[in-house]
Amino acid sequence: GLNIKRVAERAGVSVGSLYAYFPNREGMLDFAVQVCVPVVTDAFNEYRPYLEALPLDQALEAYLVGGVEWSQMYTGLLRLFARAAYHGDPELSETPVQPIADLLRDMVSDMLAQAVERGEIRDDVDLEATMRLVHALMVVAGDSQLLPYLNTYFQVVGEDVPPERMLQALTSLVLSGIGTRELGEGGVTA
Repeated sequence: GLNIKRVAERAGVSVGSLYAYFPNREGMLDFAVQVCVPVVTDAFNEYRPYLEALPLDQALEAYLVGGVEWSQMYTGLLRLFARAAYHGDPELSETPVQPIADLLRDMVSDMLAQAVERGEIRDDVDLEATMRLVHALMVVAGDSQLLPYLNTYFQVVGEDVPPERMLQALTSLVLSGIGTRELGEGGVTA
């Protein structure tokens, strides 16, 4: 939970000063959410044009690896988002979770749309349904690396399957399912 004393200490102010601005913990949490969501969405939006320009296999890899690395740098935001996304707090699921989840889904949608334009995805693919599934796979793959308790359940990575191997298998799975090119040995496009 939110520890007011630690927040005051990190901010270099007294606990009383915090209560002058925030009547309770919930007020402080609401403020943090209001500040953090635009910061996160703006940061992720900066990467969109780069991801859209990459071939799909490279875009998926950059999206997942970049998202994991970014989240590891901002562990406080990660904890807040994980609490909101995975612990069922309805107030938090509407504020930080929905806009960030929508943005991540839209990023995957845009990567797939650009891949269609480049001829990387077959014409018979249901793009809307596929986008949702690829988005879900990416969330599971990324969050399992960031939140060990999820990996305990999903078992995405482990000693015998490090993150790099899982990522190669994930991109191979997606490209084999929707791609126009044959995959060579190890899942690399031929």
